[in-house]
Amino acid sequence: MKLKNLNLKYLIKAHTNLGLFALFFFYISAFFGTITLFKPQIHMWENPSRYFVKEDNYKFTLDELVNRTIQEEGFSTKKVEVILPSYKDDVIAINDPASRTKYINPYTLKMLDTTSDSSFLHNFFNDLHVGRNIPKVGQLLMGIASILMIFLILSGVMLFINKHKAKQTFNFKWHRDLSLFLLPYIIIFSLTGAVLGFMLSSSSLFAYSASKGEITNMRALVAPVIFPRDKIPEKTDKTKMLNIDTLMQKAQNSYKNLEIKKITLLQWNDKNAKIKFSGFLKDNRILTGRINRQYIVLSGVDGSILDKRTLDDSHGIKNFLSGFYFFHFLPDETSTIRIIFAFLGIAFLISLAFGFLIYSNKKAQKYKSNLHYYSFLNRFSIAIMFGIIPATALCLLLYWVIPKELFERIIWIKGCFYAYWAFTLFLSTYFEDVIDLLKSLCFQTSAFLFATIIAHIMKASEYLVVLIQSEKMHPVLYVDLTILILSVIFFLLYKYMYKIKFLINYSRISDVS
Repeated sequence: MKLKNLNLKYLIKAHTNLGLFALFFFYISAFFGTITLFKPQIHMWENPSRYFVKEDNYKFTLDELVNRTIQEEGFSTKKVEVILPSYKDDVIAINDPASRTKYINPYTLKMLDTTSDSSFLHNFFNDLHVGRNIPKVGQLLMGIASILMIFLILSGVMLFINKHKAKQTFNFKWHRDLSLFLLPYIIIFSLTGAVLGFMLSSSSLFAYSASKGEITNMRALVAPVIFPRDKIPEKTDKTKMLNIDTLMQKAQNSYKNLEIKKITLLQWNDKNAKIKFSGFLKDNRILTGRINRQYIVLSGVDGSILDKRTLDDSHGIKNFLSGFYFFHFLPDETSTIRIIFAFLGIAFLISLAFGFLIYSNKKAQKYKSNLHYYSFLNRFSIAIMFGIIPATALCLLLYWVIPKELFERIIWIKGCFYAYWAFTLFLSTYFEDVIDLLKSLCFQTSAFLFATIIAHIMKASEYLVVLIQSEKMHPVLYVDLTILILSVIFFLLYKYMYKIKFLINYSRISDVS
């Protein structure tokens, strides 16, 4: 589709100006979104209760373990949930609605001490990713940024089709070529981010309108329709149950493609007892993600099939939402896909940075006589896009340095993170030469990351020794190794920054920009 010169001119202006607004929000979202691809590893790394040696196979008897836990913990047999070990969390979790979840090592069958466990790091990074750290308007802003990103995709493709004759600079070529290469990736995360951003941030208004002012929570309005609760059978007389492992095998034989992730016992040890096995389909992970699990329900007494949910029976909205959640969160995917997406995320961040440099260079030419007119934006962008890196590294360090006994420990860590991120804005105005500034940020990042490894080893030394002696790698050790590699990379960048020809062009940025 060819555009007239005037329309092309307006499209270029819109692409530039709207892109500048969306850049910072989407950069932050993409940065922390790339980190949260590894939420399972971060969760294990921040919780010493998960520092146990893994074996090649599970050797536990589910029936004995579940019944023993129900009896010892006094769980109500009205409803008991058993979550099986998975990529996300390699433990057995057992709970009833009124009790605290009990976590069990699947290799030793010992109860894990989770009193000091925390989910702070991966939850905090996820909040930053979706904008939940900004009260009330954060998720909405991320949703708007996602919609603007969709416009930037369409306008960028239109400019490419119309062979926009921009000056073919290094920045322009990299921004264009990387963006075109990453087009499917950007479309997926922009579309899903826009839908989820607005659905999560504006659902109260929709629910209030749809229920004529009675309900403000969308989940409370919609959940009974597309996420019905398990119907608990009436209680009658006690009777002996079939072995849970036997029932699980029956379920697997009756539902070949079902990868069982959760078992729900309903009115267990009663004549009306049911057992529900739910999970995703091995041949369709996309439509059977975490919000559209397929299941089969058996009688606890004789193992007969009472109910079975297939994709043909699933609500259309659940299939649609499951697809959206899959492409955004990769719920059941393991390391290989996540690593690929992480590299794509890093490439996307680089593309966004080159996009800003195109804008910056144009302004440098326009305001040669008044260089300070726009220079603050350059400094601000460095603080946003590069200052966030050492601030995140500091957050990792403080998690292990600040004592768990400290009152409001989480508030202290968050406060230090935001304060340090703001401090990088001061640094960006303090250093005259942009290379000196980047060298400083790289050195700080390297130092914080290396100190994180030292602090982690000191805190979890006895556990790490056991893991190393077992001669088997563990996600915890992979995380430490990754942090070490990143620390070395940032130190090498600090050491050889002046030898990077591309950056030499921005030396003494206060004089040339």
